[in-house]
Amino acid sequence: MKHIKGLDTIRAFAIIFVLLGHWGMPFGTKMSIGNFLKTKLIPDGTFGVDLFFVLSGFLITGILLQIKAETKQGEQLQSIKAFFMRRILRIFPVYYLTIIGLLIINYAGVREHAGYYLTFTSNILIYRTQNWGFIPHTWSLAVEEQFYLVWPWIILFIDWKYLKYVFIAAIAVSLGTSWYMIEIANKGDFPILVYNCFVCFALGGMYAWSRYTNTSYGKFERRLFPLFLVALILYFRWKFIRVGYQDHTLFLYRFVEGVISLQIIVAAVHNKSEWVRRYILENRVLNYIGIISYGIYLYHNILQPVWDGYIDRARLRHPGMPEFLYDYYGTYAEKLIILYIMCWASYRFIEKPMLKLKDRFPYKAQ
Repeated sequence: MKHIKGLDTIRAFAIIFVLLGHWGMPFGTKMSIGNFLKTKLIPDGTFGVDLFFVLSGFLITGILLQIKAETKQGEQLQSIKAFFMRRILRIFPVYYLTIIGLLIINYAGVREHAGYYLTFTSNILIYRTQNWGFIPHTWSLAVEEQFYLVWPWIILFIDWKYLKYVFIAAIAVSLGTSWYMIEIANKGDFPILVYNCFVCFALGGMYAWSRYTNTSYGKFERRLFPLFLVALILYFRWKFIRVGYQDHTLFLYRFVEGVISLQIIVAAVHNKSEWVRRYILENRVLNYIGIISYGIYLYHNILQPVWDGYIDRARLRHPGMPEFLYDYYGTYAEKLIILYIMCWASYRFIEKPMLKLKDRFPYKAQ
């Protein structure tokens, strides 16, 4: 699938939303304007994750559809093997180095549940314990990996004419299981099993399918826009009239965020504004943030408690430290600098060299 720079910017915005959701606003929320921006206008970390899921569904399905079109009958297993190896090279190295590092330093809660973290099943751990745990953000990485295990078999082995029904069924399963979990099982904070998230992957996948078949994507986009407007109204209604997870309509939350996310992706793919292309979609800073977004996602929620704890101890040991070194703004800036260095090094010395090995695993037999 052809690389679209604007999608790196989409990743950048997604990870910024996640970072702000977990770290808070860089200027704090005690100020009324800061609290208003955080709670009402700026999307939260949940939206950022759903945006990642929709983008992943779009890109991964696009790759698989291209493989499907170019692979001869009987060669699908070779293609699936190559797909898995390329995903492993992208995800596993820094993830397992991180988990092993946390085990070595005995990071709180990791050793007790190492089996879940080592097998990308931390979302199941969170669901079973009804507790977000100690490195809770890994739940979405677990969902991604579980999605990768299932999706290639579906896309490559189901006939083209039935694929649209697969996407519709995946959305229905996601909504149905989320409704049951929230309304019947009373587990409103925890619709984080892979089938709860299929709605986002399927929305992205349906758009990739409509574009690849090149017969209905115009109709798809035209139908998406009014749905997007309705979703936007619902989204801001929920933002301004705060409701709890037990609200009877809130099982639609991921669907609403998925529709909004997909419209953002469609707008990026079809952008015709030179100003938007130059200063937003192909902005070098935003593109680079998108490129290193995996590292940002993986490290940020581990760095925060470690650095905040270090600063608290340092303040007690050295009461004469300049205030700006340990106040909210100073520690926020310090974490950003450290996070950038970590992610730059991670991408430069681990991720990028591993990505170069992808060429050893072609989708088609040579």
